[in-house]
Amino acid sequence: MVAISLTVVMWQTTDRTQLLLWCALIGMLTLVRYVGIARFRHAELSPILLRSWRLWFLGGILAAGMSWGLGGLLLYPSDDPVRQSFLVLMLVGLCAGGMTVHASMSMATYLFTLPTLLPLIGHQFAEGTPMSTALGVTATLFIVVLLVTAKRIGVSLSQNQVLRLQVEKHNEELVASRQKLALHIEQTPLGVIEWDRDWCVTSWNAAAEQIFGFRRDEVMHQPMFDRLIPEDERAHIDAIAQALVEQNGGQRSTNHNLTRDGQRIWCEWFNTPLVTAKGEFIGVASLVMDISEQIEAEAAVRTSEAKYRALVEQSLAGVYMISGDTFLYVNPMFAEIFGYEPEELLESVSLSDLVHPEDLPQVKENLRQRYDQELSSANYTFRGLRKDGEAIIVEVYGSGVEIDGQRVVLGTLLDVTKNQQAHEHIKHLANHDALTDLPNRHHIEERANELIGKAVAKSDYLACLYVDLDRFKNVNDTLGHEIGDRLLKDAAKRMLRCLRGEDVLARMGGDEFTVLLPGANHEVSARVAQRLIRELSAPFSLDGKLIRVGASIGAAELQGEDDNFNILWKRADIAMYRAKRRRGTFAFFEASQELELSQRVRVERDLEPGLDAGELSLHFQPRVDMRSGASDSVEALLRWEHPEMGFVSPELFVPIAEESGQIHHLGNWVLEQACAQIAAWRRSGINLRVAVNLSVVELQAPDIVERIERVMLAHGIFDEWIEIEITESAAMLNPEHSIKVLGAFRDRGIDISIDDFGTGYSSLSYLKRIPANYLKIDRSFLQNITGPESNNTVDSDIVCAIVALGKSLGMEIIAEGVEMAGQQKYLSEHGCFLAQGYHYCKPLPVNDLEHWLGNVAQASAPPVETRN
Repeated sequence: MVAISLTVVMWQTTDRTQLLLWCALIGMLTLVRYVGIARFRHAELSPILLRSWRLWFLGGILAAGMSWGLGGLLLYPSDDPVRQSFLVLMLVGLCAGGMTVHASMSMATYLFTLPTLLPLIGHQFAEGTPMSTALGVTATLFIVVLLVTAKRIGVSLSQNQVLRLQVEKHNEELVASRQKLALHIEQTPLGVIEWDRDWCVTSWNAAAEQIFGFRRDEVMHQPMFDRLIPEDERAHIDAIAQALVEQNGGQRSTNHNLTRDGQRIWCEWFNTPLVTAKGEFIGVASLVMDISEQIEAEAAVRTSEAKYRALVEQSLAGVYMISGDTFLYVNPMFAEIFGYEPEELLESVSLSDLVHPEDLPQVKENLRQRYDQELSSANYTFRGLRKDGEAIIVEVYGSGVEIDGQRVVLGTLLDVTKNQQAHEHIKHLANHDALTDLPNRHHIEERANELIGKAVAKSDYLACLYVDLDRFKNVNDTLGHEIGDRLLKDAAKRMLRCLRGEDVLARMGGDEFTVLLPGANHEVSARVAQRLIRELSAPFSLDGKLIRVGASIGAAELQGEDDNFNILWKRADIAMYRAKRRRGTFAFFEASQELELSQRVRVERDLEPGLDAGELSLHFQPRVDMRSGASDSVEALLRWEHPEMGFVSPELFVPIAEESGQIHHLGNWVLEQACAQIAAWRRSGINLRVAVNLSVVELQAPDIVERIERVMLAHGIFDEWIEIEITESAAMLNPEHSIKVLGAFRDRGIDISIDDFGTGYSSLSYLKRIPANYLKIDRSFLQNITGPESNNTVDSDIVCAIVALGKSLGMEIIAEGVEMAGQQKYLSEHGCFLAQGYHYCKPLPVNDLEHWLGNVAQASAPPVETRN
């Protein structure tokens, strides 16, 4: 607009071409600057670009100033003072206006004002007229004033700009802070509530909604005291509110509150009175949190602590906490165990006072390991000392823990003195015979192997004696078990008197004893054996009766490092049986008997594997009615054909099986095989009853009746199809038990036969009570009977007596081992009509037996169904 005004005014006095070019220049520069400013406003500025734009801006101002300075020279009318004044006025006004525009940047004012006015001022002073000079002076003064003013205005504007920016920044920060505060209030888990002076709610955040169940729109500007405070808490809360109003407390409180549904909860409140600068109360700001779970947890902890304290205080175990040698805590039982009051242990008694001096180093080492966590927790025992000096045995359990930065051991303690004594007693019972208090078989075996090891290491002697009392069974049968037990105890005492201090005597069971003689050579062993025989042969006086028994002793000596107790004992056993033939003497095991011993060992080793391999089988020997020649029953006899030893007699392997415990497996196998064969025969129409032998060990088994019944049921066998056969000596080993077991068999309808009758020491008082159906005369009584006119009157008299005894007891008589026709005739003439023996048939396998039965034309019945 200024350029146009000047063009119009100067149009008549100035070269119009120059005037138009100048106007064009001004217009072009103005357009370029406006385009630059537009681009600047939309540009993404960085510090480097900002500096470039500043230089561009200042350059544009300088160009504008120079163009206006050029205009002042081109448009200056030399002869027209009016137009001169107008030109100066316009340029000065233009600079003044530029100053206001560029006031915030002094450099811009300088770059515009000086190029604009200085050329004109110079021209005026150069013209030299009074008018031009006055205008030049005036313009110069104006420049000075303008520049000074521009500087001051620039500084002031810069300061105002800085202040404005600071205010804007502070406002933005204040808004952000308020927004954060609002978010914090909304998102904090604490309830934030503000109250006015009338206790109406003015602020209620989301946490408060969650705690109390009231929505914000329900509580704003509402008095909520009555709805939040239970009736019984009103007085307490009113006092807190009054204290807040008076600014005299109440900042923190814990009390019951009510939720929207009326539930009582525990809340903790943090209250701040809101007060004006003049001290006027205008309300309260509160923070609240629901601490119901915390209160309940604290109550549970207190209850638990009370329970555990009561448990510890009333515990039957001593409880302690110790650091070093000092007790930090003991319960009443701990003090009672040691005979002190708890206060004494905590104040004046140390650990060292409670521990036996010999055990103290180990106890302290155990504690150190627990302090240092080398041991976590383990129990150990030591000897303790009571206040009265009595020694006790205590068992301690403890572990190292850290309490308040201090390492301590916390644990329990038990007085195990009586337990230890009971344990020692139980251990003694487990290793000693209940009747004689001598070491038992288990203990003597351990002790013997220990002595054998020492003897082998020192190349020393060791002997083992097997002592068997003679005629002891007669004492038991005739005078009773009580007398027999007393005799065994007296015999044990006598034997102990015969032994040296290092010798060991043990009872193996029944009337059998073992003596270990460390360091005893052949002569010493013989002298000890002779003393034992002499002592045991002297009569025993029991209840006014003189009882004589005597003893037979077998001796075996250690021969090498491969020997163990079982080998020594079996050797002594073999030697004892040799001595038993003469009774009242002793015999040493000889090398010639080694074969017998090795055979026994091999039989024991190979028996069960041989059974599994099918080396054992059942043969059956018929029982014949001598009047008809027919047979309706057979005896199952076990046979063993060893692949290397050949035929092994049952008289050898059955006793070994009984001693080794294999007899149960063997007996089960025999019973299974026999029952399976009975069922097969019955299905094919062969109606034979089978007699199965029970060993003395099987007869003593508590479940023998049920076991046999289970096997019979499994094979569908009726009770009358089977017969149980036991030896006379087996029945008399424990007659009361035998009578009970055999009675159970008879109640089920199973027949019983007594084998080897006449070879044992049966008491007639027991024999008449045994529910047997058959008595079997032992083969030894028939060997010397060859016909009706036998010359052996003793054997024939025994046979006649057995026949008469059996008939008087209601039993049938079976003769065993009949091998000659003369024996058959003698037996039939004396009333014995049932027999077994090679005269009729030897024991046969199944197929051969069936063929034999066909030859003797045994009466057969149609097949019979087995029971389900």
